[in-house]
Amino acid sequence: MKKEFKKQSFKKPQRGVSREEIKEAYISNQSIGDICLAFDMSPSNIHYHRKKDLELGIDWIALRNENKRDLSDLERKKDLFLKKLIDAFEEILKDSGGEPLEPKLLQDFANAYYKIISPKTFDAKALIQKSAEETIATITHLALEQNKKEVANFLSENADLLIETILKKRA
Repeated sequence: MKKEFKKQSFKKPQRGVSREEIKEAYISNQSIGDICLAFDMSPSNIHYHRKKDLELGIDWIALRNENKRDLSDLERKKDLFLKKLIDAFEEILKDSGGEPLEPKLLQDFANAYYKIISPKTFDAKALIQKSAEETIATITHLALEQNKKEVANFLSENADLLIETILKKRA
């Protein structure tokens, strides 16, 4: 029994939709499917615009990754980290009674330091996705530097599919 695959029809993008609007939606972490629905276009249109910008040196994947970082609270987190670090060190100094620090006390300090900087939760999927995105972006950048536009175009057009495949294999 032979399976028949339905060929998807090509959707022309709505008039008035700019590459900038598509890029902003992509960078704001909307899925390709959501962007297609919002702008009434096919995924190939999105990949076409992403590829054209990549040729101009605008890497949508790198911009998307940069946008995912929560920098708004970074200063407060640094202050909290330093306060906890100083408090832990002062507590160890008090416990030492002014005597030279013993290796065990230094080990306690190192343990306190590790507890402060270690992540509270570990999201393996997010880590794998971030690693895959960075790898694809790096390879794309290297391909462009070496004038291997075919490789860069392939990676640009298939980045989402590559990441999905990697995540499925790791699940």
